[in-house]
Amino acid sequence: MGQAACCKDDACEPLILQHNGPETSIAMPIPRVDCHVIKGAHLPNFPQIDSIYVVCQNNGKLVDILHVILEGHGGGEWSGMSVFGNAHLTWDGTKFQKQGSTAIWLRQHNGEFHGGNSYKMVEINEYWRQIQAGTLADEFDVGSSVGHSHLLASQRALHDSSNPYTCVVEGTPLYNALASGSLRLVRGKFLEDLWEKRQPWPLRQEMPKHALWDAEQACSHWRTYGPCFFFALSYGWLHPVKNDPDMWYLERVVRILREYRSCAWAFFVWFRKHGLVDPLATGPPEDIGYFIDFCSIPQQDQERGIVRSAEENSLFIDGLGVMKFLYGHFATTVTRITDMPASEPREYRMRGWTSFEETISNAKPEYEYKVFTFGDMFKPCANELRGIAFFQTSLEAQTPPRLPEQFEAELQRRRDALPKCSTITLFRNHSDEALVVNQYREAWAHLRLSESLIFRRVRWGCADIMQLASVIPEFQNLTKLVITGSDIGGEGMLALLRSLPAQILELTVTDSGVENAVADLSAELQRLKQLQMLDLSFCKWGDDGIEALVNHMPGNIRHLELAGG
Repeated sequence: MGQAACCKDDACEPLILQHNGPETSIAMPIPRVDCHVIKGAHLPNFPQIDSIYVVCQNNGKLVDILHVILEGHGGGEWSGMSVFGNAHLTWDGTKFQKQGSTAIWLRQHNGEFHGGNSYKMVEINEYWRQIQAGTLADEFDVGSSVGHSHLLASQRALHDSSNPYTCVVEGTPLYNALASGSLRLVRGKFLEDLWEKRQPWPLRQEMPKHALWDAEQACSHWRTYGPCFFFALSYGWLHPVKNDPDMWYLERVVRILREYRSCAWAFFVWFRKHGLVDPLATGPPEDIGYFIDFCSIPQQDQERGIVRSAEENSLFIDGLGVMKFLYGHFATTVTRITDMPASEPREYRMRGWTSFEETISNAKPEYEYKVFTFGDMFKPCANELRGIAFFQTSLEAQTPPRLPEQFEAELQRRRDALPKCSTITLFRNHSDEALVVNQYREAWAHLRLSESLIFRRVRWGCADIMQLASVIPEFQNLTKLVITGSDIGGEGMLALLRSLPAQILELTVTDSGVENAVADLSAELQRLKQLQMLDLSFCKWGDDGIEALVNHMPGNIRHLELAGG
């Protein structure tokens, strides 16, 4: 076939070429040049590729392009074809016959085919739509190698007792605190009943027995339902003893509970797909368990003669000791209510404990749909949003993790920002500051052992990525990094790549503009000798940038995506 078969014509649309095998795939826009670029440079660099996915926006070129790809790949025998859209192609062993358009999957020899990275998790709002329409029937099948491997990785994390921030097993700190009764979870329905009666929530010692989850039940439900069951509230006390006497928080928590209950199935399916719910579970839990410190660990009210006993004081100390796990755990859902009554001068970010809870929850592994922030725009009576839309407006972008010394510096910055002519302090009890700082240092010692960091739709700029780059060297076990939805620019991308450990296996950075840094980036990528999966899609590379990157990939690359360049 002559080279003119693949478009050199400026009018030809860019193509997407993706190869997929059991664990290998490549996706890239093909530069608008002769096909010898594909045959002579791209495919021979990746001899382990054993299947191909082709999407051609210019329908008339599809057959010719397939022939060139097969010739460039060495002319292997191909079988196992699946057609998408309205395309219809047949393969007689030597050539394709085509009717229709768009896309085709091919499998070489008899290799097993799983679909590679083209599998995309259905968005949670789509689950919500399907549930409302009664069409969710097949959503419990994982259906792809990527979904399956993600699920297995999550399930392994839940049972890895070496990491107290991901596991839900006996012997780990947060699980032990639940099992021993050091902290108790409040039943969501009890909170709703309180609001109906317009009664403030009581402190732990005055909670009726039916209001709290039994320790054994709480542990069992957490093991089964993960973040669909275990909720933690981050908020600032409005009274030093009575906590929430005017039910400011109770009203908001109840609205959150009712909306969550209305779309619990959508969250259940989402987390089940992501391996955070027991695969044998057939539906969401009948109720949630809420950690609210005033109700969950023993308190004191000396005006009414309520003083912690020696046993209660031990429970209180144990409960405080697992705060760092509550808000940062892989399998808890954090609701941060940052709005305050107009009469309250100490705002959420003017407080030491809430600063700690916010920073820890920002470091939560796989933060997506597990941290919701309800700020001054949240009016429980006036908010007309329902279901998933209600929660999607509360998905505040995650911020990069902080080193312990950076957290201490942030506390000082917040202290310096307090009004000078007032009695407001960062910590009402000054001895708490040393406790919080120490808890963060202990937390960081565990968090830095994470093997993956995933930041989706975070809307970061260059300053944020520089912050992340400053902490990545601490993650000495890091093998996977994902950042999406951030225009970090060439400077940010270069700083990020330079911070990565040599053992990184998977890297995804999408939706950024880095076209002016291709040469430097190409050289830095070659340092990552063990890199196997790379997705730099939608980063405005341009045709020349695509070609430069592809020709400077580390030799172990098994999955490459440079789509939408």
